[in-house]
Amino acid sequence: LFHVNILVCFDLIFSKIMGLKVVYTVHDVLSNLEKNKSSSRLTNFVLSKADSLITHNEFSKKQMLSIFSELNNDISVIPHGNYLPFISDAKSKKFSRKHLGISDDKKIILFFGMIKKIKGLEFLLESLPKVISSHPDLVLLIAGKSWEDDFSFYQSIINRNKMQQHCIIVNKYIPSNEVSNYFGASDLLVLPYTRISQSGVLLMAMSYSLPVLSSDLEPFTELIKDNKTGFIFKNQDVNSLANKLISIFNNPSLLKYTSKNAMNLIKKEFNWDRIGFLVQSVYKYIEKKN
Repeated sequence: LFHVNILVCFDLIFSKIMGLKVVYTVHDVLSNLEKNKSSSRLTNFVLSKADSLITHNEFSKKQMLSIFSELNNDISVIPHGNYLPFISDAKSKKFSRKHLGISDDKKIILFFGMIKKIKGLEFLLESLPKVISSHPDLVLLIAGKSWEDDFSFYQSIINRNKMQQHCIIVNKYIPSNEVSNYFGASDLLVLPYTRISQSGVLLMAMSYSLPVLSSDLEPFTELIKDNKTGFIFKNQDVNSLANKLISIFNNPSLLKYTSKNAMNLIKKEFNWDRIGFLVQSVYKYIEKKN
């Protein structure tokens, strides 16, 4: 990351010498900066010299202002767009389950994406015994490659709770041409993350009309209103997560209701025409600045 920032720094200086305006779109800065203090100082310098900054949610804006003390730039909040234009291969639930070898009579909850410690998979696994006692047809589909630590930590939770028959583990990178099958086969996506700046998986699930249950982190609650556009549980609280899962599957009509509302939300607020207009407005504004 430090070497990347050196290149960005040179690019910034060259752009300023040439009289060009500079706009940076800032994604997940915190996770990288925690590993490299020199990178933090350099990033602080680079961002403070930009003419304008864009983040994807209010949480990220507040996060940036708290981390980078020298920032006095204009910071615009422009959401990341939905995935609707890129979904051309959505499959039916029946097709997807047959493709993945999953029975039609199961309730499938999905954990999708690279498996990192901050994504809280252990809390989801620890919640399952209580949920399974109420819904013995429940199956957790874990699809994603382990990152940094291996899967043995999570496997030990599964083994200790004798949940092997309630877990389908695909511990590998999921190629893009297979993604639709995992979303299509599932009834609910669970995001038990303990920390996040933004989530592409959340927007992807909404784009696939898959209902979402997430922890109550601010980046999630900016999009998800409990029992309206999705479901929320208390961060790192196993009982809260278990009780919410039981409640959801006790009232399956809520899945369709929240899915419909979430789709309406991302079509209206996260469509690319609107985002293009907002980005264009930022560029027009800095053009007029001295």
